[in-house]
Amino acid sequence: MFECQVGATEHSPGMKSKRAKVSVNVPPDAVSIDGAPRVYVTSGQNASLVCRASNGKPAPNVTWERAGRRVIDGVSHKTIVKADGKRTDVVGRLSFLPTKTDQGSQWVCRVTSPAMDDEMTTAVTLEVQYKAEISMSVSRKEQTIKEYESIAFECKATANPSNITWRWFIENELIPDRNSGHLDLRSVTRDFHRRRVICEATNSVGGSREEFILSVEYGPRFLSGAENPSADPGDPVELSCGVDSNPAAAVVWHRVGSSAPLGRGPALLIQSVTEEDFAAFVCTASVPGYRDISRQINIKKKGPPKITSDWAQSAEYGENGAMECFVEGTPKPDRIVWKRNGEEIHFDERGRYRIRNEDDEKGRRSVIEIETVSDKDFGEFVCSAQNSYGQDQLTIKYTRKESIPLAYIVGGAAGGVVFIVVVCAIVFVVWRQRRSKDSESSSSRSSEDSVKKANISPNIKVEYSTESTVDGWRDSLPEDQFPKYSAEYDELRYPPKDSTYSGHVSGFLDPVNEYEIHPRTRSPYFHPSHVDNVYGTYPRGMAGAYAPRMDPTYGPLYGSETYATYGRPMRREFSPASFAPVLPQPPPPASPADSRLSTNV
Repeated sequence: MFECQVGATEHSPGMKSKRAKVSVNVPPDAVSIDGAPRVYVTSGQNASLVCRASNGKPAPNVTWERAGRRVIDGVSHKTIVKADGKRTDVVGRLSFLPTKTDQGSQWVCRVTSPAMDDEMTTAVTLEVQYKAEISMSVSRKEQTIKEYESIAFECKATANPSNITWRWFIENELIPDRNSGHLDLRSVTRDFHRRRVICEATNSVGGSREEFILSVEYGPRFLSGAENPSADPGDPVELSCGVDSNPAAAVVWHRVGSSAPLGRGPALLIQSVTEEDFAAFVCTASVPGYRDISRQINIKKKGPPKITSDWAQSAEYGENGAMECFVEGTPKPDRIVWKRNGEEIHFDERGRYRIRNEDDEKGRRSVIEIETVSDKDFGEFVCSAQNSYGQDQLTIKYTRKESIPLAYIVGGAAGGVVFIVVVCAIVFVVWRQRRSKDSESSSSRSSEDSVKKANISPNIKVEYSTESTVDGWRDSLPEDQFPKYSAEYDELRYPPKDSTYSGHVSGFLDPVNEYEIHPRTRSPYFHPSHVDNVYGTYPRGMAGAYAPRMDPTYGPLYGSETYATYGRPMRREFSPASFAPVLPQPPPPASPADSRLSTNV
C-alpha cells in the first residue's frame, strides 16, 4: 500500500493522500508441453496433451489450436498458487481420442498474460501409432477355382510402427514358413472347399486379419461306403446314396439291368418291399464336365444264417494257426459258438485258444487263433451260428499241413535258375545262327543283284583270234595302267572246243568241258573288281586268262565262295563297301594258243 503526505506550514495544515495499492504483473517463466517435440499416442486409445505456464502473475491464460483453429472440446485448466501467494502456475490439458488421420499433426499451446504484450506459444507433433491395417487381393477374377488348380493371395498392410510380422492360416491352422505378404496354394483339392484363407499382420501395437473363403469346383464322390439294407417283405426301405460335389450332383436311381429311372435324389424310398425288390439297385451321380460315378446297393432279405467257410482247414505243426467260420445272412448272428467233442470251447485270453470276431458288409467272421499248434489241436470242430430267423452249423476238419523241406525248396530254386540259364543260352545260339544265315542270304542276294544289273548274258559265243597274244595288248598300253598284274606268267594254250581234253585249271574256264568252271574249282587270284558289272562279259573261254591276282589295295573279300558257269567268271560274294575302283576296259582277248597263265605271283 502506498500513500502521499504533505507536511504542515505556518499557513496550512499537513495533508495525506488516500492510500494506493500497487500491483506488479509478472509474465510466466516459460511455456512447455509435456513430451515435446513429439508426443506418441495410440490410435483408438484416449490421449491428452499437457501445456504448462509457470510463475506468472496474474495467472496466465492457456488455449489450444490445431491447424490454425482453436480447440475447445476436451480443454481443462488447473491453477496452482505458489507458496508466496503471489505467483501462479497454470496447467492446461487437452483430452482427445486420436485416430490414424492425426498422424503427424501439430498442436499449439498459446499463453497470454497481462504482464506480456505478446503471447507465448509452443507446439508439438503428434505421433499416432496404430496396428496394421490389411487389404487382400486374389490372383484370379473368378470366385470359383477347379480342383487341382492353383491360386495366389497378396496382402498389403499399413502400420505404425511399420515392422510387421506376417502369418497365414487355413481356418485356424497355421501354415508354417509363410512370413511374407504372399501365399501360393498349389493343386487345391476339394478338401479346401468353403475353408477360410486368413492373412494376419502384427506390429507392436497389435494385429489385424483379412480372410477369403475358397470355392472349389470338383466332381462327384460318395460320402461313405455302400450300405445294403435288409428287410422283410412288406417293410419300407430307404436306399441312401450320399454324394459330395460342387456344384451339387444329379442322382438317378435304376435297377441293375434296366435303364428306366426309379427316382432322383440322394435317397430312394420303397414303401413296401416285394420279392422282386430283393435285388440290386444302382445310383448314378452326374456333374457337368466330370465323369459319372455309380454305386450298387442290394436289398437283402432277412433270413437264417448260412456258414460259407471251407470244411477242410489246416495248419503247420509247431506254428501259430487259425481256424475260420464265416457266417452270411441278415440279420447277423446273435452269437457264434465253437464246440469240440460235443462241448463248447471257452476262450481264455491267457490260454492257447483265442477268439476274434470281425464284421463286414457280407456277414460276420469268427476266427480261432491257436498258439503253437500241436497234434492234440488237430481234429473236428463244430461252428454254429444263430439269429432270430434260424441257425446253421458246420463241422470243420482241422488237419496238419505238410511243409516242404527246405532242401527241396533250395534245390527247386537252383534247378529253376539253371533251367532259365540253359534256355537263354539255347535261344541266344539259335538267334546267332539265324542272324548269320540271314546275313549270308542277304549278301548273296546283293551280289546276284549286282551281276544282273550289268545286263550280261550267260550264253555269249566267243570267236578266237590266233594272231594275238596277251602280251600283245599289254605292250600296246602304258605300264601304269596295269599295276595289278604280274609280269611273270607262263603260256597257256587252249585246245579246240571239239578236243577230248577234259582237264581244268583252278579258277579258270575249261574250254573243253562246255566252257564251264569245274564245280569245285576255286581261284585264289580272283578279285571282286572282275565281276561282270565292272569289266563286262569275259570272252568265251578266256575268263581265267584275264583274272588277275588278288591285290591287298582292293580290300578283303567278304561272304561265301560261289561258282560261275559259262561266260561268267567265278566270283566271291562281297559287301558293296568293298568294291574296288573301276579299272580301264581290257583290250580284245588274245589267242588261246599264245596266252600264258599267271602262276608266279
